[in-house]
Amino acid sequence: MASDSLAYVLSLLRRLKSTPDLHLGHSAIQFVQKWTESHDSLVNAKFIIAVQENLLAANQIILNSGLSDEAKAGLIETVTSLRAAFSFEQITTHLNGNIKSLDSALTNFAIITSALQVDFPQDAIDQISTLAADLHDFLAKLDDYAVTDAVKLTARRHILLLIALLNNAQAIGIEAAMSSYYDMILSLRKESSQDFKASENNVFWNKVKEWGARFESIYGMI
Repeated sequence: MASDSLAYVLSLLRRLKSTPDLHLGHSAIQFVQKWTESHDSLVNAKFIIAVQENLLAANQIILNSGLSDEAKAGLIETVTSLRAAFSFEQITTHLNGNIKSLDSALTNFAIITSALQVDFPQDAIDQISTLAADLHDFLAKLDDYAVTDAVKLTARRHILLLIALLNNAQAIGIEAAMSSYYDMILSLRKESSQDFKASENNVFWNKVKEWGARFESIYGMI
């Protein structure tokens, strides 16, 4: 099991501490909406699910590690608190009802990730930033492409989701964005299979398919 989930937990804790105008007296959903820059329920649900998956992975890594029981206890307590705070049942309640000591939690995860030399590669950060910028540019030119309005509408909805997930990849990983990319492909094919099959000379489809290779490249870096 990849130890990168520990780095995502650390990044999540850092964001909780450093997000402007928000603190633990606010709810998790307020933080999520700030981070994703969206009130779209699908965008925020995808983010929350990714957080929960990383917390579960981190929990398993800690339990299976060679750390002492005392060291495990503090880390597990943090993971358990975050899982509760970012659960759909408690997403609108104040974070300080679950998270008691953010600074000590940060310290503990900073120590473990440093010891394991777990980090998010700078090359991946750069590639993610470039891909997100290209997606923005694609949206700006979307009306110029020779596809149906239904395809454009579907593309816009999914691309906005991709951008939000990419912008938060250091906190949730790249898997959520990759999964959403392939969901987009399926949705676009459903909207216009004829356009997709005739994509050899279609700038729209060629661009969309090109992103797949870029996602795979970023995943390999991480």
